[in-house]
Amino acid sequence: MRLFIAIALEQCVRAALAAAAKRLAATGADVKWVEEENLHLTLKFLGEVEAGRIETLTAALTKAAAGAQAFTLSLDGLGSFPGSGAPRVVWARVYTGAKEAAALAARVEQAAAGLGFPREERSFSPHVTLGRRRTSYGGEALATAIAAGQLAASQRVDEFVLYRSDLRPAGPVYTRQAVVPLPGAGR
Repeated sequence: MRLFIAIALEQCVRAALAAAAKRLAATGADVKWVEEENLHLTLKFLGEVEAGRIETLTAALTKAAAGAQAFTLSLDGLGSFPGSGAPRVVWARVYTGAKEAAALAARVEQAAAGLGFPREERSFSPHVTLGRRRTSYGGEALATAIAAGQLAASQRVDEFVLYRSDLRPAGPVYTRQAVVPLPGAGR
């Protein structure tokens, strides 16, 4: 099964992100927008994993979480990759909690590497992907709208999730395989 590890976003945060994406979609740019229910902050993509490894993986992630703490995450702006030129990936910027999200991603990376998963070559950049451009159509208008775009949303992060991703013609379906609480989560 195809797995990834992410911070799940609360419904109110997803709604704010979907509203920002809708404003950007009005530019007419050819972008595949992420469905509101699928918005999340990826910590680590694992790829294809045998189902029998989920228990071991969950145990390693739980151990990794023990050194982290619950934190507040806020999103406060829009951006794109690459940073200059026509945008290919449109994202929401993590402001408050960026350092904590990066530290959590490093713990997740270390735990996954200990189980033989390859390390990510790029440095972790905390963001929430809103969409990916399919063609160059509307790129200039999209870049202008991203620069002018505003966003404000926040939530408490007291857990992260191991998700299964099933790719379907209508779009991916994400299913929780395990939820890993963070210390200080008040559970």
